[in-house]
Amino acid sequence: MKTREDKSLTYQQFYFDLLADIVNSVEDVEQLFQFAIEQLKQFIDAPYGAIYVYHRRVQQFRLMHFQADNALFLPLEMVERNTHYDEAMVLQHVPLDHEVNIIPLKSIDGVEILFVLSVSQNRQPFTEEEKGIFVKETEKFLSIIIPLVNNKQDNLNHEFLYELSASLFAKNAQKEILTEIVDALNIRYPNYSFSLLLSQDSDAGCLPIKMIQYSDEQAESKSTLAFLTGELQIELQIEENVANIYAPLVGNQAIYGVLQIITPISTYLSRKSLEFLTEFANLAGIAIERITLYQNSKEQVSSLSFVNEFSRRLNSNLEIDEITKLVKNEIVNLCHASEVGFVYLNHENETEYNVLAESTAYFNTDAGSQFITFLMEKIKSDGELLFSGNFASNPDSPYHSVMAVPINHVEDTNGLAVILHEDKYFFTFENFKLIQALIQHTSLAITNTLLRERLERTIITDYLTGLYSRNYLEESIETSFKTDERGVLLLFDVDNFKQVNDNYGHHVGDEVIIQVADVMRQYVSIEDGHVPARWGGEELSIYLPNARIEEGMEIATIIRERVMATSKPNVTISCGVSTWEQGDQDTTINLFLRTDKALYRAKRLGKNRVEKN
Repeated sequence: MKTREDKSLTYQQFYFDLLADIVNSVEDVEQLFQFAIEQLKQFIDAPYGAIYVYHRRVQQFRLMHFQADNALFLPLEMVERNTHYDEAMVLQHVPLDHEVNIIPLKSIDGVEILFVLSVSQNRQPFTEEEKGIFVKETEKFLSIIIPLVNNKQDNLNHEFLYELSASLFAKNAQKEILTEIVDALNIRYPNYSFSLLLSQDSDAGCLPIKMIQYSDEQAESKSTLAFLTGELQIELQIEENVANIYAPLVGNQAIYGVLQIITPISTYLSRKSLEFLTEFANLAGIAIERITLYQNSKEQVSSLSFVNEFSRRLNSNLEIDEITKLVKNEIVNLCHASEVGFVYLNHENETEYNVLAESTAYFNTDAGSQFITFLMEKIKSDGELLFSGNFASNPDSPYHSVMAVPINHVEDTNGLAVILHEDKYFFTFENFKLIQALIQHTSLAITNTLLRERLERTIITDYLTGLYSRNYLEESIETSFKTDERGVLLLFDVDNFKQVNDNYGHHVGDEVIIQVADVMRQYVSIEDGHVPARWGGEELSIYLPNARIEEGMEIATIIRERVMATSKPNVTISCGVSTWEQGDQDTTINLFLRTDKALYRAKRLGKNRVEKN
């Protein structure tokens, strides 16, 4: 009969031989247990052998592997943790002539193990002494081999991650990065299902990629927790008999999604396996972050170049209509807007605004006008830009996607650019940022153009009446002599103007001149080239290019009658009219002299009349 020392040496020799085989052939702990139970069953000539590993996430021992010579040995998948075990706790049925031994081992490197071994009919039952030797030698063996296998697995994992990182960082396209990650998952986890739940849209093609959900129903889900906390989460679905593992894709600056792996609930995942999964997800997160930042930088460089070129074109002395046309075309090209409008405030009356000519037709309708009024009030009250994908200002409005960007100069709001589309959430935030940059440059260009036009108007207009200056009138007539067939000059003078100043004061005299100027404006057409001007003092003038004397006499008579009927205090005016035609060898000075003579005749003949020369 073998002594205790002999039995111990027998187990030592068995495990020594097993150690050499395992080091060369086994790559992870799961393979280690599978190989060990197969060899141990054969070594002790056991008809049945099984090994259970404790799963902390379910707080039960789970069957990892079993070997049985008899189909009557039917193992249970789960075993409750207990201080005492019997056959019914591990097997559904046991042949009557077989002894079953259930042997728990202490935790080794974080792993708790339960061995189940039957005894052959040809073998003596396990004694308590032999069980003690088995436990001692098995724990000694496992305390050596588990760290070795884990170390070997670590090396393989590091080699796998190194090769994966080299491959990932050699690619500069998002789809290539995602494809490489999915291929690596297929290699590493060929028997599991998996998905990448990303926080940003991607050109995924047929890859197993989804957008991570943020709805209220998802708020407490493990995938959302993994995304929000940056920590690995495990979700058990007992009814489906699966475990969902969620590993966050963590970059250096943000979390870009979650890697979801679906395994059978009985799958043993060691601490090392979960650590590797976390490292894999972190590597994937850094690769996704790198390509995201790379693409963003390319887009920013492209946007900056575009904005610089756009700014150069804007500041090439364009007129207001040319500026708005340029901006509108760029906005339509950039974001395919349905409507683009430019609204400019009337600084003399801030409740009024003008829709610039290049705005689309909607903004000149009653609905468009109401919409603009609403937007202007909203932006004034909120003091912020407007970017909405589900805008609901009016139930009847067909436009849900709205971008409204103030046209500002320094701290003053001069107007508003409005971009609309019927579809919800049509514009991207990148669209909004780029449009904002364009409008900032446009604001400066429009302001500069308006200031230039205002300066030009100041130079060529009279400060009191707003009519053109005498210099501009003379230049216009000189140009007309070169380009037109004929022309008519009207010269008005307020009758008895000195008495107005003496009786009412000079400020009333100025008001009278303004009233006459306002009447003149009503009967001239700037579009036809008419030039209303202040000749000097109480004398005002109108030049009508390509007009005949009869037309001049008619306009002068209407203005005279209108002034007499509406002026306060009541005044009258006299008017002289003269004309020129090509071939008369006339000059600007001569035209002025003849018109002045006609005016003098009207004065001499009783005033409040029109005379021609």
